[in-house]
Amino acid sequence: MMGRKQFVPRLFHTLSLEAMVPADHRLRRLEAVLDLSFVKKLCSAYYSPAGQPSIDPVVLFKMMLLGYLYGMTSERRLAEECSLHLAFRGYLGYDLDEATPDHSVLSKAQIRYGSEVFEAFFQRVLERCLEAGLVGGKKLFADSTLVAANASMKSLVAREPVFQPPRTPGEHLDQVFAENPGTSDRAREGISTPPTTSASAPEAVARIPSADSTAVGETIVPHCSRFWAIGEHLTAASQ
Repeated sequence: MMGRKQFVPRLFHTLSLEAMVPADHRLRRLEAVLDLSFVKKLCSAYYSPAGQPSIDPVVLFKMMLLGYLYGMTSERRLAEECSLHLAFRGYLGYDLDEATPDHSVLSKAQIRYGSEVFEAFFQRVLERCLEAGLVGGKKLFADSTLVAANASMKSLVAREPVFQPPRTPGEHLDQVFAENPGTSDRAREGISTPPTTSASAPEAVARIPSADSTAVGETIVPHCSRFWAIGEHLTAASQ
C-alpha cells in the first residue's frame, strides 16, 4: 500500500537545536577553536556606558563572518538565512523560538563601525586561525594534459573537499558596503562616532593579547585582503 504524507501542524513541539545540528558540522568545529572574545574590546569605543543594551556585537560579527564564508553580501539575505538555517542559529547562539537580528541592525553596525573595524576583525580572525592550525600558507597551481593511460579506475581516490569562500575578505567587505545602500565609512544621521581620543581599530586589535608571531610561522600579513578563505582550510595568497 502506498503511503501518503500529510502535514498536520502541532501546537507544541519537543525539539533541541543542539540535537538537530550535526556534531561534525563546519560551524561547530569553527566555534570550538575560534574565540571571538576580542570583539567586545574592539567595539567598546562605539558604545555608551548607559542606555538600552544593544545586540551583542559578537553576534553581529559572527553574522558578517557567516556572510563571508558562504558568499552572502546582501544584508537582507544574510539576516533571512540566519533565521532559517539551523546551523547558523546554533553558531549565533539563538534558539528555535528566538528572533534573530534584523537586517537593519547590520546596516547600522556597518555605519557605526566602518570598514576599518571589520578589516581589523578579519585580520584578528586570521591570526586566531593561524594559532589554531587552521591555515595552510600555500597556494597550489595545477596544469594538466589529456593523455591516454592504461590506469585502473579502481585506483582513483577522492580528494578531501576544501571549503573555499568565493571572495577574499577585502573583496567581500568592498562588495558588502557597495551593495547595501545607506552604509559608508562615516557615521550618518542618528549614528554616533567614538570619541576622537579612542584608539583606532588596528590599534585596538594590537592591544589584544595574541600568540607570538614566531610561534605560528612567518605567514602573518598585516592586510586581511590577501587571504582567500577562513574555515577548515584557510589558504594565504601571496601578494
